[in-house]
This record gives sequence, structure tokens and C-alpha cells, in this order.
Amino acid sequence: MTFWAWLWGPIGAFLATPLLIAAAVTIDHAFPKHDVDLPS
Repeated sequence: MTFWAWLWGPIGAFLATPLLIAAAVTIDHAFPKHDVDLPS
């Protein structure tokens, strides 16, 4: 967050958290850590 605040000022600091959350969710969905356990 400090990097974005330095680069873009207050707007960068405000947008850093939602962008980080969106990136984390996207990566978690693109690269799942385990197989899905389906009932048999």
C-alpha cells in the first residue's frame, strides 16, 4: 500500500486495498490449492 501511496498519492492509497483483495481472489480461483472433493 505504501508503494501505491507514493506512486499515485492519496488515490493510490485508497485503491490499494480493494485492488489487492481482487488480485488475491483472482489468483486463488485461477490456481486452486487442492482438488475439489465431490461426494461419491
